[in-house]
Formats: sequence, structure tokens, C-alpha cells
Amino acid sequence: MSNKFFTILAVICMLGVCNLQAQKQGTGCILDATLYEKVSLVMPLLRGEYENLPKAHSMRKYAPTPQNQGSYGNCVGWATAYAARTIQMAHEQHWKQEELITANALSPFFVYESAKPSSDIYCQEGTSLYSGLEILKQLGGVKLYEYASLCGQTIPKTLEKKANQYKIKDYRRLFEAGVKEKTQVVKKSIAENRPVVIGIQCCTESFQNAKDIKYWKLQETDNPKPTGGHALT
Repeated sequence: MSNKFFTILAVICMLGVCNLQAQKQGTGCILDATLYEKVSLVMPLLRGEYENLPKAHSMRKYAPTPQNQGSYGNCVGWATAYAARTIQMAHEQHWKQEELITANALSPFFVYESAKPSSDIYCQEGTSLYSGLEILKQLGGVKLYEYASLCGQTIPKTLEKKANQYKIKDYRRLFEAGVKEKTQVVKKSIAENRPVVIGIQCCTESFQNAKDIKYWKLQETDNPKPTGGHALT
């Protein structure tokens, strides 16, 4: 299995995760500026690289069927392993049938169980994108059908050995924290068929209740400084 680079994008704020006990839907991305700064930065783009971007490009045909994480705070596992690493695998293997891709998708539970603290017995505390991607780099991953435990189940030693074949070589952050213009560098990454993992500050009532809308944005009735993060790809 080829180990190509991931790219990682995160919106940084010094906040913990939402209070998942009070939520209808789990999130669980800890946005930590110190950890974000530990990730190597991609080379800045030249003007010509922006101008040569295609008008449109999508990796959707390589994506597994979206699933429901329920009330667990394991969105980082879903974003990094189930979504991004699976998309990367499907692209490398030229898989385009959604059923085939979904059947071979990597387990979000393996990444989260490996990254979370032992005290998080109910899988509610969440973790950082850095921690999730480090698991993929150091340990790898396993197929969802091999480890579909919802929470707190010990990972068999046999699976730890299997996980090595799905390691990633490395990952990068796309820009410095606080940069306002993020669109072009994200587009360039996607145009190069590199999945982009994103951490957003989002845990408001309107986000939790968002349904059947094309885009979500902060509402006037929301807390202007949301109290938690969510990972997506």
C-alpha cells in the first residue's frame, strides 16, 4: 500500500470540545494551537500556482458512504481514517464504486480508541486532529469490518499488526494559524488529489440542528464564540 502525504487544515482556537452529554450529535475535535504548530507547513504557493488551478475538481467519487457517529466524541477518527485515508486508498486503487469503497473503509474506532486517554471510557472527551493523524502515521489503521466496536473495547494484538499496512507517510498543515485566505491552498490540495482534513469551531445550536441545507453558517441567535470543535474532510 502506497504511503502518500496527507494534508491537514485546521481552524485554531484555544477551546475544548463541546459538552457532548448535552448534545444530540457527537462532535469531539479538540482545537489545540500548540499541537497545530507542531505540524510541518507546506511550501507557500506562488501566484502562478493559484492561476493554474482547474475551475472544478472533486474527490467525491472516491469517498465511502457517510455514516452517523451518534453521540460519541470520535469525529477525528471518522474524518482522518474513515473519510480521508479511505478516499486516498480508493484513489490509489482506482476504486470508484461507492459500495466497494465503503466495504473497504478504515475504522474510525481504531484511531479514536488508540488516541483517546484511558479515562475516556465512554468515548466522550474527543481528541485532536494531530493525535488522530499521528495514530495513522505511527500505527496505521484497520478496516471497519475488522474493528467496529462502538466504544471502549480493547484492540486485539492481531489487528495492531495488520494496521501497519495502512500507515500514512506523513501529513502537513496548509497555512499558519490566523490566516484569513484559506480557499486557494485548499483548492490546490484537492486538485492534487490530496484529502484535506478540517477542524472547525462550530458547536452551536444551529449547527446541531442543521438539516437539509447546503451550507451552514453561524446564526444571530448562536453563541458568537462556539464552545467546541468538529472534524470533517
